[in-house]
Amino acid sequence: MNMLDYPFNSTDIMKRKSAYKRQFLSQSDFVERRIAILSGSTIGDIATVLSLFLMDLGIKPTFYIGQFNRFYEEAMFNDQSLIDFEPELVCIHTTMRNLCDNSIMQKLQVVWHKIHKVFSCPVIQNNFELPAYEFKIDSYTVNEMNKQISDYAKQNKYLYIHNIQHLAAWYGLDKWFNDKDYYLYKYAFSVDAIPTYCHNLARVISSIYGISYKCLVLDLDNTLWGGVVGDVGVMGIELGMETALGESYTAFQRYVKSLHSKGVVLAVCSKNDMHIAKEAFNNPNMLLNIEDFAVFCANWNNKADNILNIAEQLNILPKSMVFIDDNPAERELVRDAWPGIKVPEANSPNDFIHHLERAGYFNTVNLTSEDLNRNSYYTANAKRNEAKKAYLDYGDYLSSLQMSCEIKPFTTTCFERITQLINKTNQFNLTTKRYSISEVKKITYDKNYIASFATLSDKFGDNGIVSVFIGEVDKTSLHVRLWVMSCRVFNRDLEYAMFDYVVDACKQRDINMIVGYYIKSAANGYVSDLFANLGFSKNENAAWEYTVPMNYQCKNKYIYVAKDYIKL
Repeated sequence: MNMLDYPFNSTDIMKRKSAYKRQFLSQSDFVERRIAILSGSTIGDIATVLSLFLMDLGIKPTFYIGQFNRFYEEAMFNDQSLIDFEPELVCIHTTMRNLCDNSIMQKLQVVWHKIHKVFSCPVIQNNFELPAYEFKIDSYTVNEMNKQISDYAKQNKYLYIHNIQHLAAWYGLDKWFNDKDYYLYKYAFSVDAIPTYCHNLARVISSIYGISYKCLVLDLDNTLWGGVVGDVGVMGIELGMETALGESYTAFQRYVKSLHSKGVVLAVCSKNDMHIAKEAFNNPNMLLNIEDFAVFCANWNNKADNILNIAEQLNILPKSMVFIDDNPAERELVRDAWPGIKVPEANSPNDFIHHLERAGYFNTVNLTSEDLNRNSYYTANAKRNEAKKAYLDYGDYLSSLQMSCEIKPFTTTCFERITQLINKTNQFNLTTKRYSISEVKKITYDKNYIASFATLSDKFGDNGIVSVFIGEVDKTSLHVRLWVMSCRVFNRDLEYAMFDYVVDACKQRDINMIVGYYIKSAANGYVSDLFANLGFSKNENAAWEYTVPMNYQCKNKYIYVAKDYIKL
């Protein structure tokens, strides 16, 4: 298993952190981010260990490390080194130790406001853990201050809370606080707790950038219920409130249901007869419905092969999935076949909940409408794949979908989804460039850019915003800085509709040359031939060029397009 997977060995991480970091730095497929950590106590090893967990999630950070307990001064007095750093994200590393300052809340609020005003970037604020013993400040006061932070974050969407109050309580306050570490090194909490703190913070950061797992794949027998339904029958499985074991499986189903309501896609991967597996959902104590699952795969085939089949039906990669199975042999089989997939070492429903919650695979800090509708998107995709089997000609299949799309310039109401799509898309991503929400806002109002997004719908449903294009104008040329598309609409010719739009926009602005760039990554081989397929030619600098013809013929044949050229 990955050395940084939960449950990790904190002692091992602290001893070998430098070696682990060198291993990560030998890789190349990262999203790079400039992160400032402003200090309320010693940061030191926190930055090193945080970088490990971030790189494990695909984010390579460059850190600005604030001076000891100077978070207020560096933010408020225009510290030149911080200004020159131009952070894309700022973390305020304060803890209960900083509550000896009676003006801490006033300081924090002006700091948040100043950072947002100067850098227009997200701000992560630790809330305050409860004291291990009543010293200078009591638990009631800490709770009141945490409520103030929460209320402010609700009103100011740029502020995100790192909930160390909950984290320290889970870890155990006696273990969280270490007075010796504080008096010797001014670490606000135990050195042993640093990996736990950094793991949690890394999940908050990755969630801000839209990096999370998409799909929870579940076994059935002894995973969603107790017993083997083929042996004991529908009414014989352990589920419901009559027994302790049945109640634990009901609790797990309730937890899964809550993940589903937040946009986590559910799938079944079970060794079972399909009709027997589905009959189990007629048990009156069942909380989950068959309709909750985007793909229901029950057969006697190899589970590793079935995982790939599920991924293909959903148009996602196995590394976007988490697989829960009570059988250690099945877990090992899937883990060996698909190294990127997360397969918790958990054997019971109580362990399943604990592991999923602590590992934070499905953490979200913002839920967009696309997140909430994700299950319907992927369920519809499964129906499309099933419908495709009826057609010998792929063009006939595309025509049968009755597709329509809207292509529009960036709008304020879509900033969050546009930024999310940019930062979480890896396969259809030509330049691997990432943008913060503040950068998206700036581009929106900059006349030197052509920036648009596309939606796609068909007879099976609406996929929402699924593609984003950003091109920078240089005199009579347009340079493609970013082009991404969600994997759930691959192979539907939306790229042709988007390109038609871009060409049309170029002609309106007397742009006669489009310059494209392909930066290879570990995940974007899917679009390696895109520019060639669109008619581009490589120049001497290994970039792609396309001369906009006067009599351009649209490449899109199957999608009805409603265009909006406002602000072009």
